[in-house]
Amino acid sequence: MDITIDEVDVDREPRKRPQPRRRRLHEEILAPVPHPLTPAAMRRAKAATAILLLIALLAQPLSIYLGRWLEADIKGGSDAYSQWQAYLSHPAPDVLFLGASETYTDIDAAQLSAGLSSAAGHRVTVGKLGFIGQEPAFHDLAMHLVMRRSSRPKVVVVAVQAPMLNAAATCRSCTDPFTSDVWQISDLSDPGFIQLALNNDPNRLRLAAGWAIPLLANYPSIVGLQCPMVSFGREASRAVLGWVPNVLQAPTYCESNLPYRLPRDSMTEATYANTMLDYQQAFIRNYQISPDQVSYVRHLVREAQAGGTQVLFLKPPFHSAIRTAAPQAEQMFDAQLDKMSAELGVGIVDLSSAVPDDPGYWLDPLHLNNRGAHYYGPRAVQALASPLTSLGA
Repeated sequence: MDITIDEVDVDREPRKRPQPRRRRLHEEILAPVPHPLTPAAMRRAKAATAILLLIALLAQPLSIYLGRWLEADIKGGSDAYSQWQAYLSHPAPDVLFLGASETYTDIDAAQLSAGLSSAAGHRVTVGKLGFIGQEPAFHDLAMHLVMRRSSRPKVVVVAVQAPMLNAAATCRSCTDPFTSDVWQISDLSDPGFIQLALNNDPNRLRLAAGWAIPLLANYPSIVGLQCPMVSFGREASRAVLGWVPNVLQAPTYCESNLPYRLPRDSMTEATYANTMLDYQQAFIRNYQISPDQVSYVRHLVREAQAGGTQVLFLKPPFHSAIRTAAPQAEQMFDAQLDKMSAELGVGIVDLSSAVPDDPGYWLDPLHLNNRGAHYYGPRAVQALASPLTSLGA
């Protein structure tokens, strides 16, 4: 009998039944499993990734210029980049004052130049680099850059005070100012600077990451956008409404910084109390000499001397409440300062009590305002004229 193909049992092997899909744990709240991308979707994804990568690359140089502009606006030109670029724009002064925020607030370079020129009988130029919130580790980097130039100062006057050598000091109001300021003054064409920065900065990985990815280094300055936006809002309100709403009247982030306050503010009871509390709890508490900070001071002095520049230590004006806040710490600091002075051949000029406690002269117990700086100028000239002359300024 003939058998047709239709009659053949083609299912001699048992058919495999489809296995039930295994449920994912918590599937009811998870996103559905995506389907495989189609070739068209894959092309679009690659194109989008390429565009994002291009934007990221373009954002790197843009972030440098925008970040520096915003940082200068935030700090009124007291930022590290603005100060260093201003210094580079002229030949080195005869006398350079180097220190932290008190150097920026207290030193009127034009006034001191006029006074020292009169006392010396010849022109004496004066400059300053007052890096806010900084310590000897940073000043060591700045000194390296100062001495790397062919035009060098005859004398560098280094401001010194007890907190700068305290191993336990912290800056509660600062957000990693060291690394941020190193980025602003970095010269990546100088291997010596790179090595010194990596040696002095405890956050080496973050420092290197900011060098490699400028956007990482500059994005925090975006907070400065508040300042022009509020200023625009105030002007628009005056033009349209004739008055400024309360929400726009409070000081901006920029207007709270030292440079904006110098011409107009005097010390209040609140600023006095807050500064004293911060000084006692953050800067001078548990005082102990830091061997690292001492080594940075030694290094910056020796680098200056090796380049033919003389160094002078200066104890700047402080309110009497600061000078008497921690007698034991002051004694420890003075003993260490005397030791470094003798070891390095560096003189010490003590002007810590040169300005009276009149609140009209002070922003806070650590910083003079413009009126205080004007009062301090002639006293500084009188005290510094002879030592600077003997050092060749």
